[in-house]
Amino acid sequence: MKTAGASHGVEVYKHPQNSDAYFLRSDNGSFAHAGVLAHTLTVAFAFADYHLVDDEADRFDYENMALVCDVIADAVLRLSNAENPPKWTDVPAAQPYLERWKRLRGG
Repeated sequence: MKTAGASHGVEVYKHPQNSDAYFLRSDNGSFAHAGVLAHTLTVAFAFADYHLVDDEADRFDYENMALVCDVIADAVLRLSNAENPPKWTDVPAAQPYLERWKRLRGG
């Protein structure tokens, strides 16, 4: 992900407070609960009024949205061709997902 972002001039990073909390609130939470590896990407941490009253559609940055889509497409292509594809780690927070992933794989 970071390599794809860098090739487009976009910094990809894990936010120290919001990333882990956002993970299960995102659409991919259902995939993760089933054991399917699921990445979360967001640009919402930059906006203090995200999903609040002042968060209106006229504030969309379509140029940035296109750039983010390009980065995601590039990252997905890189991940699909990776010699070492992503996998759940054995850190405590990932244990439930790792166990479900193992069950999906037949053991």
